[in-house]
Amino acid sequence: MEGNRIPKRVLYMNLGTARLRGRPRSSWQDEVREDGRIVGGEGWQETVRNREEWKKHLRTAWNRHILHMPMEIIIIVVVVVVVVVVIIGAMYDVYIYFSHACLM
Repeated sequence: MEGNRIPKRVLYMNLGTARLRGRPRSSWQDEVREDGRIVGGEGWQETVRNREEWKKHLRTAWNRHILHMPMEIIIIVVVVVVVVVVIIGAMYDVYIYFSHACLM
């Protein structure tokens, strides 16, 4: 990509603002590099050219993010799934009851 193209300028721009105190924020590139290093080791950039290997690495990275979700979110998702299963089961029971009642 040429150096004067807008996407490249935006990607590498420096806004000139003062940094906040504490740990510097991670950029998008830092996160991609970290995910790649975790799921593919040091040579993960070479697997990008192999589509099947890259898909495996993406799935692994996705699972890594899911496993590092806050516990509250995981509990909420599990509760919602259980409630939906119970409602579907109750609806099925009502359907069976009325289908047998109509046949009699």
